[in-house]
Amino acid sequence: MGRYEIDFLEEYTDEALVAELRRIAVLLPSGKRLTQETYEKLSGRASRVTFLRRFGGWKQALEKAGLGHLHGGYPQLTAQLTDSECFENVAAVWTHYGRPPRYREMFCPPSTIQGKTYVTRWGTWRKALKAFVDWANSEASSEPIQGPAKPITEESPTVPKSRTEADCREVRPGLRFKVFMRDKFRCVACGRSPATHLNIELHADHKHSVADRGKTTLENLQTLCQDCNLGKGRTSVK
Repeated sequence: MGRYEIDFLEEYTDEALVAELRRIAVLLPSGKRLTQETYEKLSGRASRVTFLRRFGGWKQALEKAGLGHLHGGYPQLTAQLTDSECFENVAAVWTHYGRPPRYREMFCPPSTIQGKTYVTRWGTWRKALKAFVDWANSEASSEPIQGPAKPITEESPTVPKSRTEADCREVRPGLRFKVFMRDKFRCVACGRSPATHLNIELHADHKHSVADRGKTTLENLQTLCQDCNLGKGRTSVK
């Protein structure tokens, strides 16, 4: 029987975050840098954004953990980034401030993509923001998602049904941003937000769980901070 393990930290102190970075560092292949992308691929138990906010940047977080030699710098080049990656970064910064970010703010955490990248790609920062808003508002929310193919037998002669986004557990970035914006970038349980409280991370939580046939839709999602979402908040959602 496999071991049961939690996929989140029990506490978010500096010591716990530093220990998590060191745990991930042990899993690195020889010669590999501990970039933010690599950290997420190795299933870190805290969001990379938490490290950026707590320590002021990824490099500072690694140095705090004694892992400065594993810093990979900023290898992201405009040509290497997809539009979605750029937009997801804008969503994270917008959520942090609770308003449209200013150009100069894209050079500071929690932004991981510099403002000049947006200007290079879209011409001006204003045009980049317009492209982001179009992306957030127009992402398809009901595109059918084809399930894994299964052989058709006499016992099951029908073609496997496709499923929509509403039937998936994962919340896509565009929909998550809509949830945060509707809830004014505040936890609906305790009222805290990244703009007013340090180290607050917002989650798009299902009011009715997927296990209980809840759907991944705007109506069934709510904004919770990480503490309330993990059952640590003082106020419960009714």
